[in-house]
Amino acid sequence: MSAAGFAHPSPEGSLDELRNRLQRLHRLRGDPSVRDLARSTGRAISHATVHAVLRCARTPKWGALELVVEALGGSTDEFRRLWVAVRDAEDRDCAGGNGALAGHGGSALPDWGGLGRRAVGADGTSRPDPAMHTFLTMTLGQLRLAEDHAGAREVLATALNQVPMVTAQRARADGRLHDELLSLEAQWAQFCGWLYQDLGDHAASEQWYAQALDRGHELADDDMVASILSMRANAAWGYQDARRCIALSEASYRITTASPGVRALAAQQLARGHALTGDRERCERALDEAMRLSEQAATQPERTPPWIYYQSPARLEIQRAMCYRDLGLHARAADMLRRAIDELPATYRRDRGQYLARLAVALWRAGEQDEAHVVAAEARQLAETTGSARTMLELERVPTG
Repeated sequence: MSAAGFAHPSPEGSLDELRNRLQRLHRLRGDPSVRDLARSTGRAISHATVHAVLRCARTPKWGALELVVEALGGSTDEFRRLWVAVRDAEDRDCAGGNGALAGHGGSALPDWGGLGRRAVGADGTSRPDPAMHTFLTMTLGQLRLAEDHAGAREVLATALNQVPMVTAQRARADGRLHDELLSLEAQWAQFCGWLYQDLGDHAASEQWYAQALDRGHELADDDMVASILSMRANAAWGYQDARRCIALSEASYRITTASPGVRALAAQQLARGHALTGDRERCERALDEAMRLSEQAATQPERTPPWIYYQSPARLEIQRAMCYRDLGLHARAADMLRRAIDELPATYRRDRGQYLARLAVALWRAGEQDEAHVVAAEARQLAETTGSARTMLELERVPTG
């Protein structure tokens, strides 16, 4: 409450108002594509940044918001007032001690060092509860499944709230329990990085991935290190950065002590990078290697880390289809995507939306515009339900006119 007895607006409420006004302005201007808006800024910002600003899942930087508002012909004075209201509400929230949600509308990362110091206490004798490791491991597993179904937007706040508990437990532990909690902390950071990636917040995603990578190195956990490199390659592919996608995929694949399943994912990302460059020969070789490693992983399930639970032959078929689409084999890619989508578990709603969007692009490029629009409509509905910015960005490639 304020000194006068009135409640200040919450950060969420202020951000909702900013988001609603911005999206209304976008609609009034005829829903121009993010690529058109990026061009209107003189490419001062990328189409991906425009998309993140329009979604307004977290507070945008003022410079990027100002450019988008100008491109839409809106009042920068009006939107600056809205933006300042959001930032003021966030500052009050932080001052009130709600730091557990850092990274959701505020800064992207919690203060790990501060959490550790507070967890140990003045005399350094407080001990962790080993049962918490089991509880937090189970929670992470359930949230992974929930995200598959409901999308990143629905689970982000819950995920961010678990990180301080993991960190506090790890800071008070030693020996084997410490290493187990440090591994779990890396997994939570990796998961948060993925959530932000799907929500289109590249900067926050990279910060969380960096934390996961740091803990992976501390543990000498080759599976975690290789996985983060591969996930960063996936993000680079999403931004059509073939050079970075290939470099990160190769770095991941070179970690030969990582499990076959993790290296299979690296080989898949490498194939997608080569497809972006039009190099079919290297692409096919990487896909064949991914298949070999996947078959090897199936014979060694005990080596498969829990965070690649989704790996399956159907997933590999989707990666091959994506490569063929980027190589210009659109009709073939569309046929493969249809079959693979039919095999997806019903609970994978977020992925179904993503793959339908990719199918819509393949259909459009294959000359099947009518079917492309039908598929795109279903994909857009799922993207709006799950909050997947990646899916919405993919749908930008299907003209609406």
